[in-house]
Amino acid sequence: NGSCLSDSDTSDTEQETAHHHHVPENAFLNIGLQTSIAIALHKLPEGFITYATNHASPTLGFSVFMALFTHNITEGFAMALPLYLALGSRMKAMCWSSVLGGVSQPLGAGVAAVWFSIAGRGGSDGDGQVAGPGFAVYGCMFAVTAGIMTSVALQLFVEGLGMCHRKELCIGCAFLGMTVLAMSNALTAQ
Repeated sequence: NGSCLSDSDTSDTEQETAHHHHVPENAFLNIGLQTSIAIALHKLPEGFITYATNHASPTLGFSVFMALFTHNITEGFAMALPLYLALGSRMKAMCWSSVLGGVSQPLGAGVAAVWFSIAGRGGSDGDGQVAGPGFAVYGCMFAVTAGIMTSVALQLFVEGLGMCHRKELCIGCAFLGMTVLAMSNALTAQ
């Protein structure tokens, strides 16, 4: 009887321990949520920048819009795939991706519109231009966006290494991506 009571106490303790540790049972859900939240957060400054750029120069604004449009296609896939693998439903994955990715960029543009409206009431900056955010604001927005995405990319890279049986493939693809980014920056540098 003493051993039965001891076994019962042990299994109760194991169950309580399992419930107190908030470890996700589905790794894809964890990755999907991290990716979706990170992408949604970095879309706020994207919306702001798109609106502000269009405000300064409609030609440049259209170029930024088209670049982000192309960029958002791959982001949609990056958001939807892990959610689909976690939820097992295409519709749920697409709906969550659409909500998280589709609301934040217009919200950022709305913040920019309000800012410019308030700044416009303050008059001009002396050169006849309507006052708007300065270079420091743009620099901070780019820095915050880059920091968020770098943090998420490193977290997901570590998780990817843990899930992959061929770690050299993950590392090779990471270096290939960095090489493509470096070359594109070098080719477009002025």
